[in-house]
Amino acid sequence: MFKGLSIYDFHQQYGTNESCIDALVEMKWSKGYSCRYGGYKKYCSTHRYGERRCNRCRKPESATAHTLFHKLKFPIHKAFMMMYPSMSSPLLYRMNGEVEVDETFVGGKESGRRGRSKGSKRLVAIGIERAGKGISRAHARVISDAGVKQLKPFFEDHICEDAHITTDGWRSYKSLKTKGWNITQKKSKGGKNFDAMHRFIMTMKASIRGIYGSVRDLQTYLDEYVFKFNRHKMQGDIFNILLTRMSQHSPMTSYQIFNVT
Repeated sequence: MFKGLSIYDFHQQYGTNESCIDALVEMKWSKGYSCRYGGYKKYCSTHRYGERRCNRCRKPESATAHTLFHKLKFPIHKAFMMMYPSMSSPLLYRMNGEVEVDETFVGGKESGRRGRSKGSKRLVAIGIERAGKGISRAHARVISDAGVKQLKPFFEDHICEDAHITTDGWRSYKSLKTKGWNITQKKSKGGKNFDAMHRFIMTMKASIRGIYGSVRDLQTYLDEYVFKFNRHKMQGDIFNILLTRMSQHSPMTSYQIFNVT
């Protein structure tokens, strides 16, 4: 299991195909080997590293078979290296309790643009779950505008219905109040009423500044940042969670993954 924090630690642990396959073997057969076709428990090794062959039906199965690495066309250690910066949060855990919501622009400065007029920048909806004076969980999503049609799905996907939500005085939040959300609106006062939110936004922007060449792929970088932020106390377990998901996921074609038609 990966226990480090840096890309150097990652390369030291998963810099070879053998070390990557060892990790997949441990995750795939963590409860012991069982033949996929008959459930037989006994096996033997083959000439292929990490592969196991059932002693009864004699059918082999590699460490990558029937996972998202199924029939991988390039070395497995390269796939691991591609995974390291590509982590995103699922929609399994919605924010609850005391939640704050705001929007922010990401992109270069533009003269003559005020308020929620975005120009060529990208507008991002931000939600944070408070834990005392700190933040326990956060979510971020690129939205086309700050209207109800864009904000409502963000609320539904990331915030529990019984959460106590605090926002600023933007009119779209007033409309969401009528749709059943428990929303309290108050003036920002230059960010003083939303100090934790503004700290999160500044830290998020600083983290992704200089990484992306354009805002076209901004959601990918937001997903990665939020995934790491929500698991910042877990250190190396972040990658292990992602690897476990991929080792347990059914195979998918590149057309399915990239939604190519």
